[in-house]
Amino acid sequence: MQRLSIIIPLTGSVQRMEDSLVSVLENRPDNCQIVVVLNEVYADPYDLKDEVRFVYTPIGCSPVECLNRGIDAAEGQIVHVLTPGTEVSPGWTEAALAHFEDRRVSAVAPLILRRDDPHRVVSAGLEYCRGGSFRRTAQGSQLAGIPHQARSTLGPDMLAGFYRKSALDLVDRFCGETGAAYSAVDLAMKLQHAGSECVFEPDSRVYAHESITINEGVVLETLQAERLFWRWAPSQGLLGSLPIHAFAICWHVFRAFPRPSMTGRIVGRFLGLCGIGLHGRHYRHMAQLRGRSGSATAHVPAPHAPRTSVPDSIDSVLPSADSARSSGSVPPRR
Repeated sequence: MQRLSIIIPLTGSVQRMEDSLVSVLENRPDNCQIVVVLNEVYADPYDLKDEVRFVYTPIGCSPVECLNRGIDAAEGQIVHVLTPGTEVSPGWTEAALAHFEDRRVSAVAPLILRRDDPHRVVSAGLEYCRGGSFRRTAQGSQLAGIPHQARSTLGPDMLAGFYRKSALDLVDRFCGETGAAYSAVDLAMKLQHAGSECVFEPDSRVYAHESITINEGVVLETLQAERLFWRWAPSQGLLGSLPIHAFAICWHVFRAFPRPSMTGRIVGRFLGLCGIGLHGRHYRHMAQLRGRSGSATAHVPAPHAPRTSVPDSIDSVLPSADSARSSGSVPPRR
């Protein structure tokens, strides 16, 4: 089995990071690496330096940059991201890792359940809406209603996900422009453009506290949502996406009326609209990936829709990360 690197970024509560770390240490599989990325001072009170690799980043470093620093430090071929506040149980990696034997698979979404109510679903993968937003599949549903078979999905939730490291390198990893709230869906769509697949695995289970949130402020959150839309609107069909997007903006602003957050939503959307021209490099990069995968269409397929011209292996159509970067076909991360 390929070696696994488990990445836990400290981007908020130290207590929650330690809760996640303890659950991983108690249930870790053989031959795995544990990486904790620190963006604040941490004294390592339990003296774990021999069991955990601590990666230090500048104080206040963003969650997305912390994740990318953790990926840089990962030695495994498969990377498992866990947000602080998530906990695991024995054998949670086995079913997920088995899917990576298929070279077309670049990501696996585990089933995320509520820590205080293990029969209630938090996320069974992600779905993208053409208006520029996303939703968690089956959020709030009962566990009994989740099919027990693995199936295709858009991508893993930011709370927890498994990724093939070589695929992350080729699609420029997590994007800071879309922030922590939207970077997981942005990454999932980039991986699909590269011709790879994501699988939802119900036998891989992670437990999350209901109160885990990524709060970046109203203006910044809406700015990032607007960026996500414009990064993917051309590939979704711009003419069809614009009316849906306009309706979504009006609805979100109306819901905030008459609270002060209404102004913040308007400002964030305006700032995001002003930055349309900044996505040119992203469009070029995605065009290169589509060309290499032999895709006959520029559309990102729906999470459960069949794709055309999927290669037998993502590695068979894309060069290695090092060769791609040396040739200039993959831009440096931002």
